[in-house]
Amino acid sequence: MISFYKSNLPLLFTGESGTGKTFTAKMVHNLSHRKHKPFVAINCGAIPESIAESELFGSVNGAFTGATTREGLFETANGGTIFLDEVGELSLNLQTKLLKFLDEGIFTRVGSTKEIKSDVRIICATNVNLQEKVKRGEFREDLYFRISVVPLYIKPLRERKHEIPFLVKDYLSKFNKTLTGKALNLILQNQWKGNIRQLFSCLDRACVLSENSVISEIEIADCLF
Repeated sequence: MISFYKSNLPLLFTGESGTGKTFTAKMVHNLSHRKHKPFVAINCGAIPESIAESELFGSVNGAFTGATTREGLFETANGGTIFLDEVGELSLNLQTKLLKFLDEGIFTRVGSTKEIKSDVRIICATNVNLQEKVKRGEFREDLYFRISVVPLYIKPLRERKHEIPFLVKDYLSKFNKTLTGKALNLILQNQWKGNIRQLFSCLDRACVLSENSVISEIEIADCLF
């Protein structure tokens, strides 16, 4: 994994929802030569299609009703990293623009013909089978090959429990809290079907409910779901 930290090659993270794909993308960014530049994360499935293009690539005055001249996230991230979560949700039109950017490093704002260059590394993620979407004509095959230069499967948390103590310690440090040994053992025994997202939700709840700096196994037990 260390070998591609310094690379500009596109990465594609696959795996179940909540496995920590955003966390991993941030880690790659922070260990790269781009670490002092922006890391911009975008959930492609959460942006309404009507404004998605302007959000990503910007717009100019009059491009559409209410449009103003503004930069998009690809300009904001110049020099850094763009993380496209749920990339399979992009429309075919946006897939075409993303492919052009990957091939040429340029894009145009909505309503403009002026080409803009941006030095951005692309990291994508999905929890669906993009190859199946390609077969159904829902995802461009040429784009799939471009974003999957380095494909990485993120295992579910239940298959990498050795990482849990580190994840817990790092997350709780933001709240100046720790766990007792028995509380950590209880966490390690859980299957975490919701992966890291479920684990962090459990820790959030424990931090709210606990009045102490050290969270007990009883308090953790009350937060398991």
